[in-house]
Amino acid sequence: MTETNYHLNIVASRTPSFLVQIIRLATKFKHNHVSISLNDDLVPLFSFARYNYNSPFHGGFVEESWLRYLYRDNDISVSIYSISINKHQYNKIEDILKNMKLNGCRYDMLSIITKKTSSREGYTCLTFVEKILKEIGVVEKNRVISSIQELEELLKEYYIEDRTICSKDKGLYFWGRDEYFIKR
Repeated sequence: MTETNYHLNIVASRTPSFLVQIIRLATKFKHNHVSISLNDDLVPLFSFARYNYNSPFHGGFVEESWLRYLYRDNDISVSIYSISINKHQYNKIEDILKNMKLNGCRYDMLSIITKKTSSREGYTCLTFVEKILKEIGVVEKNRVISSIQELEELLKEYYIEDRTICSKDKGLYFWGRDEYFIKR
């Protein structure tokens, strides 16, 4: 890759689980989840979410496959934002991802309820993306992003497209390191 071919892709999605349908009803927001990818094909994605299908309240840092959201034959609506980054920013993001994987960062469930970040070690999908954006200088360090809708408004200059990830195209995707259906 040349210096200008690096991108941080941010994907805001409308995922199909029952729990997030309730969240969307309460918030009235179009999207309920946000992930990042350093690849233009959006594979793999990284975020904070539940680890496994059968454990909705046990989560943390995950490498996501699109298959985790397509398993019920639901199409997934997404909005994609792409930020051109330099090699230093790219390497910084890779280091953050490696450290989160090694350290087993947990999901900050309490902040979903209280709307306040409860610890430095725990993240939600939103606070994870916020951290990445702050670390590479896209968002000011003292800025607090309180919703995915606010994040999307902040990123509107980087908007690429709305897309539907279709369940009929499941064969195009692979599980990679996503352990969504592995029982623990």
